[in-house]
This record gives sequence, structure tokens and C-alpha cells, in this order.
Amino acid sequence: MYFLYFRNLAPGHIVRLPGKAPSPHCNQVLLKTKVGILVACILTCCFLFPVGLSGQHSVKHSNAIWSNYNNSIQLDSHWSVVNDVQVRTKDGIDKWSLFALRTGAVYKPNQHVAVAGGIAWFGTMNYFPDKTLLANEWRTWEEVSYINNVKLLKITQRVRLEQRFLQKLLDGKRTHDFETRQRLRYRFEVGYPVYNEKVMLYAGNEVMGNLNYLKDNRFFDQNRTFVTVETKLTGSTTFQFQYIRLQQWRAAAHVLDKINVFRGSIHQRF
Repeated sequence: MYFLYFRNLAPGHIVRLPGKAPSPHCNQVLLKTKVGILVACILTCCFLFPVGLSGQHSVKHSNAIWSNYNNSIQLDSHWSVVNDVQVRTKDGIDKWSLFALRTGAVYKPNQHVAVAGGIAWFGTMNYFPDKTLLANEWRTWEEVSYINNVKLLKITQRVRLEQRFLQKLLDGKRTHDFETRQRLRYRFEVGYPVYNEKVMLYAGNEVMGNLNYLKDNRFFDQNRTFVTVETKLTGSTTFQFQYIRLQQWRAAAHVLDKINVFRGSIHQRF
């Protein structure tokens, strides 16, 4: 996995016209064009595999509501602790889908790079004709993020590795056995201020694959394409509304879920 590097997009490196220096307007237009082409290429590549699956197997369409509370506790100039709580529904608001608690530590050696790791618990609801069961998942995770500012654009790339331990169900009952999965995630996101830096608009994509299923149809896990509007409520609190087009592959059922996700989240810094 390689990070994309945007150094050549800096002023003075965008265009060279013989006989005269490039105008600021010309540089800005070329910058937006390059970033637009790059984002389009990434999103297109991320969609190629899910589209192939949908042509071979059945597709299910649905809606979901996700809600998050996130906070970050700054310990010093380099270290912080991050936490989040999640509640999700499926089939609109008809059914509970998932509950989650996650915590971790973040180290930032400079303004561009962040290294993090932690642990999480996820509880997934499973519906049977006569009952509902909550299956546990324990997860450890490690990630590296790279943030680069190009004029007004905030470009974020993140690689995350997750060790997932999913509780197995048998005949409608929880067992003491867990399935282990190694999942790799790559996220690309571009942010742009639209109102005095109090409102940010983000767009991006994240693709996930199961590394221990490289040679069969369980490798692809899911793809998320999203648009986010972030509003600053106070100096330390923001609210995000996000639309996610989620495509998730359920290999056992040979079904590709295409889900419209509407997500609201509160983010606080201490």
C-alpha cells in the first residue's frame, strides 16, 4: 500500500508556461483539475470489484441510520486518547443493527503524520424467527494517517489494520468459538472549507479487504463512498452529517448489500 504524495501540487510546481509566470487563477484551476482527476480515478477503481460482484450474484437495497459520539483527550503536544460510541440500525429504523465501543492512543510526531492503535467491542444483532441474539466481536486495530494541506484543500489518507474476533453462532445459539479475520482498510478523503472554516465539506472513499481470504470470494468486505458536512458548534465541538453509499459483500449468502447510510455524529476535543 502506497501513500499518494502531493508535493508537486505546491505553488510554482503546477505549471510552467514559457515566457511568463503562471497566474494564481491558472494555478488554482489546474490544482482543482488534478485533484478531481485523482479522486475520480480512486473512486472508480474502488467500485470496479463491487460492480463485478453485483453482476454475478443477487443485490439487496436498504437504508440505515448510524449515530456516533467521538471524543479526543489531548495529553501533551504529541499524545492523545480517542474514544467513540456507536449505535446503528438497519432496514431504516425498524431493527437494531450494531452497538460499538472503541478506544485507542494516538501519537503525532508532526502535523502531517499520526500513528494510532487500540481495542474495540462490537455487538451485532442477529434476527431469528423466534428470538434475537447479540453476537460479540472483539477487535484490535492499528493505523497510520497522512494529512496534507494543498491551498484550501485538506487531503487525508489512512491505512488501518484490524484483527477481528467474531463470535460464532450455531443453531440460533452463541458459542464459545470465535472466527479470526485480518482486515485491511484504505481511506482517502478531501475536505474543503465552505463558510469561514466553520463549515467543512468532505468527500471520500474507503475500501476494505479480508487478508486471510486473499484467494477466495471472501476477500472483498465492503466499500464506502461518502459525503460529509461538518459544522463547528463551539471551539471544541463539531457536528457531522454524513451520507454513505455502502456496498457490503456477504459471501455465505452470495448477496451484495447496497445500503444508503445516514449518519450523525458529535465530535469533542478536551
